[in-house]
Amino acid sequence: LWLCREDVPLLCCFVGGATALRGKKGYGHVGVLTIVCSIAYYITVKKLFMPAPGLLNTGSKEAYSYEYYFRTLIPHNKGIGGLALTLLTNPIYVIEKVLLSQYKLLYLVQLFVPLALLPLFAKRARVMLAYGLLVTMLASRKPVYQIGFQYSCLIFPMAFALAPLGLRGLMEDNRIERWLGVRPERLARGLLGFVLAASLIMSWKFGALLPNDAFRGGFSP
Repeated sequence: LWLCREDVPLLCCFVGGATALRGKKGYGHVGVLTIVCSIAYYITVKKLFMPAPGLLNTGSKEAYSYEYYFRTLIPHNKGIGGLALTLLTNPIYVIEKVLLSQYKLLYLVQLFVPLALLPLFAKRARVMLAYGLLVTMLASRKPVYQIGFQYSCLIFPMAFALAPLGLRGLMEDNRIERWLGVRPERLARGLLGFVLAASLIMSWKFGALLPNDAFRGGFSP
């Protein structure tokens, strides 16, 4: 995965974090080792091979900077420091830009509703979604939070991996039957049926099952 993109080691840090949080013998060491090695690889690539050392690929005239992807949250072109400053000192503005954007809400619906929101019930493993959600939800450039672009690859592989974990978590929750009056195995069958139906509808409308005008790859229909 490290060889795919220069920022994927940061994604791997969250995978390592989810591994460490499992609490099983041996997993903690594997998770911490994954985080340490991923950070070391990221720093090595940035310092030795890439012309721009900045987290947003800033710091060199030779590099393509991603700073303008997040320009509405970066005051006075202050880079990643300005982004962090906005997150800490102006959370209401961040919520307005992140949670109240109809395009971002649609993006989340397109990603998670076909999976019946199951990834959100994967307990500690949900931390694997954090990096992709931070990158896409904090962005002000629309392609970053549209499913026809490559940025979704930071989220949907994790979402698919987490869906069965979320389903298992619901089936093992003793409160489900008491709250909903439905046996866990029946709930599981219903959710899987919904996933199948919603995924087919989603693929028909936005995917490549049948030719249609809604499907886009990048900027092109």
